[in-house]
Amino acid sequence: MVNSSIFWWVLFGAGLINWLIRITPVLVAQWIKFPAGVIRFLHFVPLSMMSAILLQNLVSVTQQRLVVDWLGVMAVLPAIIIGYWRNSLTWTVFVGVLMMMLLRLL
Repeated sequence: MVNSSIFWWVLFGAGLINWLIRITPVLVAQWIKFPAGVIRFLHFVPLSMMSAILLQNLVSVTQQRLVVDWLGVMAVLPAIIIGYWRNSLTWTVFVGVLMMMLLRLL
């Protein structure tokens, strides 16, 4: 059995390293003056990443057939509408999770 204190130190260290890896680029990017072309390109990154994540989770291929997760599609549509209307990631995620929870309960 692993010593309890070693487990917590390893967990804390892994969390700290993970946090530093994710936060450092954001902090460094605040001090850099990017050219207009880079800024224009970066405006498309959130949309393309979200599209790739959604498509990967909603559509899959099994045995040469395209399979659509219709429950996921029904949960994503209200989340997209709220995201467009409110322009808030928090509300978008909240509505998506809530819709998926309600649809799975039905």
